[in-house]
Amino acid sequence: MTTTETYKLQLLNLRNTLGNEKCADCGTSDPPPDFVSVNIGIFLCINCAGKHRAMGENYSIVRSIHLDSFDEKKYEVLEQTGNNNAAKIWEFSVPLCWSRPSKNDYEDLVEQWIQAKYVRKEFVENTDSSSLPYLKGEKKGWLFKKEKDASKWRKRLFVLSSQQGQLSYFIHEENNKPKRIVQIRSINMMFVSEEITQKKHSMLITFPFTKNREIKLRHIYLHSETSFEIVDWYLSLRAARLSFLKPYLYGLDGVEVSRLLNRSYIKMGFLYKTGSKKGDGWRKRFVCLDSRRFLYFSNAMDPEPLGDIKIESSPNNQCLFEGVNGTHPASPTPHCFYVRSSVNDSSSVKETSLVRESSRKGRNPVFNFCSETNEDMKYWISAFNCAMKSDTVESVEPDTDSQRTSQLFRSSSSSSED
Repeated sequence: MTTTETYKLQLLNLRNTLGNEKCADCGTSDPPPDFVSVNIGIFLCINCAGKHRAMGENYSIVRSIHLDSFDEKKYEVLEQTGNNNAAKIWEFSVPLCWSRPSKNDYEDLVEQWIQAKYVRKEFVENTDSSSLPYLKGEKKGWLFKKEKDASKWRKRLFVLSSQQGQLSYFIHEENNKPKRIVQIRSINMMFVSEEITQKKHSMLITFPFTKNREIKLRHIYLHSETSFEIVDWYLSLRAARLSFLKPYLYGLDGVEVSRLLNRSYIKMGFLYKTGSKKGDGWRKRFVCLDSRRFLYFSNAMDPEPLGDIKIESSPNNQCLFEGVNGTHPASPTPHCFYVRSSVNDSSSVKETSLVRESSRKGRNPVFNFCSETNEDMKYWISAFNCAMKSDTVESVEPDTDSQRTSQLFRSSSSSSED
């Protein structure tokens, strides 16, 4: 056995030790961390290794365990450091507003997490927090906003004020009055795939608003010109939320706090869907699956849902089935499933007149769906199971002040919109 082969074998053994078996940056073990940064001394998955290479060898010297050669010096750096020891240095003090990425997170967040750690060195010991503007929850800048009733994107000036507790945007910089104001208390934000927006560096903000005496959920799609800019907005919004929620956070750990700052939809995509009446046909809808609810739209990036349905499972009843419930025209594909509410009262399933009518008549409302492929159907079924069992943001809200806590979910926007 050659010296190179010996070191490769030793590296594979070292990779299997506690901490090194997962990627140092995204935490995944699938794919396994078959790459290393020989100057930082960490093990990386193939995706994060690519982002390290993009930084340049001034910051990270990346090598493949299987394809590159190693000597004693390189091996010793990895043996003496490793992922756990490196985290104590590069993640010494991670702000609560930072969302630690996983392998399933969007590329922009993972990329900027790596840049923040090793290039900007934002989390090392003795970092001056005043050098991190996003921690203030204050930001002003231009973003591209998807128009409400058109497919065009328009550049708008956004102003975030943690002190005022609001996000506003203006058509022109010289405008004195904002086009819309959204209260931080009930805003939510998430990254969105380029497959949905057809734009890189995209984000979705959602918030409740009142229309015709009903509370609905508004969607606003945004994108920026750079990965850094969209992540900086995301972090600034989380910091503003953190500032607002601070009185309620006593006794909560970092994971619980992060869940209160924002959450992403469990799954987004197109499905065919039927109505509840006998003979209702199939229509293609864009579905956003959230914790114990789903929303559906005519098209992706529509501003308001056609329906906002609350669902929740019961420990004694199965609520998710393959196949089609009721009498309907032939489905577009055979890959069908349906969701049934677990109880008859209106407290478990709310929002649409369809559901209220079904509850009054003693029926459990049923929602039929159809996927393009069997694989996609399995993904959706798994996602619905997850949604039915997961906790909502409301359910983990502290009970410190019930009156003020309830304000988090009231209608939160004002002004008209383009």
